[in-house]
Amino acid sequence: MFVRTDTPKEAKADPGARRAQQAARATTFTKAADRAKDFYTKYPEHPKAAEARALEVQALLGAAQSGDATGEGRLNFAVESLRADPKVDVKLKAKTVSMHAFSVAMRGQKNRTERFAMIEQVARNLAGDFPTEPQGYESLLTVAAVTDDEAQSRRIAAELLRSPASAIIKEGAQVLVGRLDLVGKPLEAELTGADASQAKAAVKAGQGTVIYTWASWSQASLDLAAKLKLRGVNGTVIALNLDEDLKAAEALAAKESLPGTAVYDDRGRAGALAQRLKVRSAPQVIIVDATGKIRDVRGEVDLDKKLTALGL
Repeated sequence: MFVRTDTPKEAKADPGARRAQQAARATTFTKAADRAKDFYTKYPEHPKAAEARALEVQALLGAAQSGDATGEGRLNFAVESLRADPKVDVKLKAKTVSMHAFSVAMRGQKNRTERFAMIEQVARNLAGDFPTEPQGYESLLTVAAVTDDEAQSRRIAAELLRSPASAIIKEGAQVLVGRLDLVGKPLEAELTGADASQAKAAVKAGQGTVIYTWASWSQASLDLAAKLKLRGVNGTVIALNLDEDLKAAEALAAKESLPGTAVYDDRGRAGALAQRLKVRSAPQVIIVDATGKIRDVRGEVDLDKKLTALGL
């Protein structure tokens, strides 16, 4: 099911038109929910009945996100009915229940700390209710990766390593711990081998260094690069690419005029320098002070504030 979710320019300029557009969208979602319910009610034994239950929940979530609060009771009932239905596969249950739980958790105005506290709580509930499914563990790993509280990061990572989470999740937790362990170490110690020669040559003694990861598949990393370029950095900037198609990456870097010394490796995230610095996604930012010591491995969070604090 596809429903347009963008808002026309005229609706953005006219609050009345915006409300009308949202109401129309909510009505479309509600009708879709009605069709899904009608199907699984008439054909409870149909192979697609469970999928129809999930579609009802998704459509009701769409209506709620479009501003229609009248279906809240129906939405909650639909979620609990799906959860209790033994005919619904556990994977579908976990996926649908998590969509609803995170949607509810994110409602209202919340600051960053409150938002991630809610995500952590929902994630823990999901991991407890669906211990064989990835949603709870993945979200816990996300919280551990983005929080500024190192103790919290380490605690969650340790819990994940002891949990029934998949090998991929546990690997991500181990990589996170390894990245946290880089803080306080000299950057030079990590720039070893021929694969790091270009980055090592770019670093200037007595200057701070900012290393940011970017990739063609990450618009957020390109946005961060643009902000770095606009702001300017009082030190060395290294742009570590995580693409495997180097020709395409180089063309994009030229087109976007990405700041810094570009470092490429056709192994992408499995490249030697990426492995040494324990970076697996984009954007990620490592900040090094003028003495050459790594000061922050999650510089993408409050980047401008952190750069200013170090005089970069």
